[in-house]
Order: sequence, then C-alpha cells, then structure tokens
Amino acid sequence: MKRDQLPQLSVEIIRHLDSNPEAVDSMEGIAKWWLLDNTQVSMETLAYAIKHLVDEGVLAEVKTNSNVILYKRRSAV
Repeated sequence: MKRDQLPQLSVEIIRHLDSNPEAVDSMEGIAKWWLLDNTQVSMETLAYAIKHLVDEGVLAEVKTNSNVILYKRRSAV
C-alpha cells in the first residue's frame, strides 16, 4: 500500500464531491469516475483512503439491499 498517495486520493475524492455534491458510488465507481485520469492506484490503497475519509466523517457508507457498499458525502448534522 502506498500511504504517500493518501493525501492525493483524499483531495481528489473531496474535489469530486465539491463538484458533484450528490455523488454516490461504490469503491469501483470511485476508482473509475471520481479520480483524475492519470491517477494510478491499487484498490487496497483506495480502500484505505476511503476508510480514512469515513473515519474522519467526510464520507458515509450506505449498504444497498444487494449488500453493495456505496459512499457519499456525509450530511452535516
């Protein structure tokens, strides 16, 4: 896992959410649609970055009826 990629991944995910505040996607969708085209990242590293953003309260997990986990911006309370 490349922990040095975490700040870049976090910024890219937050940038995407700033431009698309209603975005909701799976980890695979985030890798395909949310990250810049030139970002080369393993799914393990992306999973770690997503977990970090969930733990920090930036992202929320939503589990679908088919047990797929989706991620979206956590709503302000």
